[in-house]
Amino acid sequence: MVVSQLNTNGIVSEPVLAAFHGLPREHFVPADRQGVCYLDEDITLSGGRFLVEPLILARMVELAALNKNDSVLTFGDPTGYAAAILSQLAGKVVHLDNNETQTRSAEIRLQELGVQNVTCATGSLKAGHAAGAPYNHIIISGAVSALPQNLLSQLAEGGKIFCVLQPHARQPGKIAILERSDAYESNQGAHRFAYDATTRYIPEYEPQNGFSL
Repeated sequence: MVVSQLNTNGIVSEPVLAAFHGLPREHFVPADRQGVCYLDEDITLSGGRFLVEPLILARMVELAALNKNDSVLTFGDPTGYAAAILSQLAGKVVHLDNNETQTRSAEIRLQELGVQNVTCATGSLKAGHAAGAPYNHIIISGAVSALPQNLLSQLAEGGKIFCVLQPHARQPGKIAILERSDAYESNQGAHRFAYDATTRYIPEYEPQNGFSL
């Protein structure tokens, strides 16, 4: 996966590649999904959830350029895999899910791997997790129909949100970077786009009537 999918598609950060190389992805999926868990595509899970394809996650993680002083909130991936990747690069990670059973399962998987710098929490994905703020970055493992500008208040100054912005289900999306800065209105931030990317929507972020950035 690291050589044929990530490195050949432009992921060059050695720490990011090492994080993906050293983590057993099969540990985070059911037994009947382990045979396909290294494919470069979303892995379907129960209850309509999914594990986002490795390249999309790797691109967001590389763009974040994490260090051990960083605090990161991540959600969208119910398995804890994204949190485990981030735990190797950041100092503190909060894994959020809106299902208590899935949160507990992710916590157990992380404990089994000896991950100690991830806190698992249950709550609304739309609301984020203010109790752990401020975060240097928020990484969303899946598509959103609109930029989550309400989460800017949970970022430290200069902090960034990484997600796949996909306003319409039948159109391709892009990896979006939304930054909090005093130079912009606090509830708007500044955004830019990095790569083309298309994936599935995470709960609470599916398209509604209308269109907005």
